[in-house]
Amino acid sequence: ETSAAGPRQRSLKMALKSFFIHTHCHTVHCVASTALHLKVDDVKFFLAQERVRSQETSIDTVKKVISSHSSISDLRSELVERVQQDFEHYSQLRFVPWLFCKVLATRCTLLAVLRYSLFIPIRMSAMLFVCDVYASMSLAALFFQASGDAQSDESDPMCEPGDIWEEIGQIITVGVVTVIAGMLPGLVISSLHQRDFVAFWDGDSPEWRRQLRIWHLQDTVVYIFGVTFILFCMFFNLVFVANVTTHDGLIWLLAVCTQMLQSMFLVPLIMTT
Repeated sequence: ETSAAGPRQRSLKMALKSFFIHTHCHTVHCVASTALHLKVDDVKFFLAQERVRSQETSIDTVKKVISSHSSISDLRSELVERVQQDFEHYSQLRFVPWLFCKVLATRCTLLAVLRYSLFIPIRMSAMLFVCDVYASMSLAALFFQASGDAQSDESDPMCEPGDIWEEIGQIITVGVVTVIAGMLPGLVISSLHQRDFVAFWDGDSPEWRRQLRIWHLQDTVVYIFGVTFILFCMFFNLVFVANVTTHDGLIWLLAVCTQMLQSMFLVPLIMTT
């Protein structure tokens, strides 16, 4: 039993060590993304490309990895240097509260959509965020209307809603469900936007221009679908608010505030913890 417990303990120690190293690396990536105002995915992409560049010796392979544009190379070099410095600097326990705040800042939705990214413009990230917010608002309005809890503005004043605890439970439940379901339209629209680095021997070749036209066409389709969906949700919400009582309108507004609180602060806080 002792001989069998030894390998299991070593395996457990190795697993824990690997977990803490991975967590610390991810935390350092978040710190670097906050300092350079980049998305965490961009930080990981550049580091992965740098590892490939350091392992490969073929010139053709290096050219296929990433564009040789000077601004991208400068950004990659600055990022790699920053990560190396932060990894050594933030390896002490006294920096844990500071690292927690940095990771929370990278996961906060309001701050994440405003960060620069090589793969998606900031205005498109903001539009997708607005799509998620308005989709959740419309789903909450649809739930209150379909469940019969929202009373018409012309209904009998004697119709009393449930007690306060029932309303609070309903608000929280609607907020949780609609936040999750409200992400689906944004995911569908964002799937139309696909970007990756493409290598061309000539920066002014017909293939390069054709690729740019394809990307511009995809962006146009994304913006058209996104703006149309937002306008539809705005119209649906206005019609709902205009046809219910003031009390039900306030209940819907509280559910919407609960959604925003969960998606912008509570969920990032849980993910950071």
